[in-house]
Amino acid sequence: MSERDAVMLVYFSQLVIMRIMGLRSRNYIDQPTGLFNRLRLEEDIRQVSSSGKRHKLYAVDVISPKFLNDVVKALGYSFSQDLMLNVKARLQSVLPKNCTLYKISPTRFGFLLSADEPIEAICLKILSDFNDPVDCQGIPILMQTGIGVLPIIDSEEKDWLRLVVGAADDARVRNIGWTMYQPKLDAAQKRVFAVLSSLLDAVRSTDQLNLVFHPKIKLPSFACESVEALIRWNHPTLGPISPAEFIPLAEKTALMHSLTIWVLEAVTAQANQWKSQGIKLRIGMNVTVSDLENSKFVDAIVGLIEKGRLDPKALELEFTESMLMTDPNTVVAQLERARALGIEISVDDFGTGYSNWTYLRQLPVNTVKLDQSLISNLHTNEKDKRLVKTLIELAKGLGYRVVAEGVETENTLSLISRWGCTEA
Repeated sequence: MSERDAVMLVYFSQLVIMRIMGLRSRNYIDQPTGLFNRLRLEEDIRQVSSSGKRHKLYAVDVISPKFLNDVVKALGYSFSQDLMLNVKARLQSVLPKNCTLYKISPTRFGFLLSADEPIEAICLKILSDFNDPVDCQGIPILMQTGIGVLPIIDSEEKDWLRLVVGAADDARVRNIGWTMYQPKLDAAQKRVFAVLSSLLDAVRSTDQLNLVFHPKIKLPSFACESVEALIRWNHPTLGPISPAEFIPLAEKTALMHSLTIWVLEAVTAQANQWKSQGIKLRIGMNVTVSDLENSKFVDAIVGLIEKGRLDPKALELEFTESMLMTDPNTVVAQLERARALGIEISVDDFGTGYSNWTYLRQLPVNTVKLDQSLISNLHTNEKDKRLVKTLIELAKGLGYRVVAEGVETENTLSLISRWGCTEA
């Protein structure tokens, strides 16, 4: 090889090394903060798990993703990056010397420490420091910090980061500061995912969802003129899933609209079947904030009425009074549309929310339903007796029908009948 060729080869080798270092930097460095990123942390976790030395993995969840998004919308991306740089500096100032800090997501940081380091002391030091707002461009931002801790105790391949991030998020959401990873928490999160990911299939299937009907008995005649539709879900592998579990999850996603439309279609079909058998019953169905925050749900009702499939007098919509705290103008507008169609409107769980009578009398409401938590203790609690009696008198004075939920004893039935309750 000539001297010129040798020089050229050295030059090429330097270019290759520069390229490798550039790729490594881009793969392992979080550009906005200059910290090692999630990929590098995962690599380092693999190394310490196979080293035979016990370590603990920490994740620090500083704020909720929604709050960071609000910061971006209000103050811009450059502000949010400066905020995270200030958070980085604060964390590095309280961590042990030579501890490497990693940026593992837009709102989360992580680090590894020897198992000998005192967990509680480290976590409390971080939490104490973040009790003070993080100053960014002269604006104090209060963090919502949660810390998750997970022992790295074996070389078995696990999704370590997912587990510790789940613990940190749980600590932040529950406002408990810090928590060790708990297997039951991971199991609960997996179930949530399984339930949500199965719900769309359930809506599309013909054999997973069904309705049961709870009778409402007129007082004092004991005639049954209406029922409440309650959804049930029998999952092919998980078995029966309570609506108390899957409805709150669905409300956080776009699936809620599909679920409500399924119930509306099922209620319509049942009403028509009963009508063909000579049975005349009004069917009540529950609606949520997401059902009434736009016109889609009431539009669907209008479509069924126009096609002659639904008699509006056969339908009653039940909503909780707490919904009015979310977006009252939109909710009221949609309820008024439904009422104008001839549909009955009922306030569910009355007495457990803010019970604003001045506001309530402005709503297109026919019925108030007294929550079963008030009814269940009537025979033992004098305060509940006075409260329920007063609520019935006030509601009837304003022209509402009054339904008592959870009537299970002769004594309770006798009391609410005497006080003038309309249905049970």
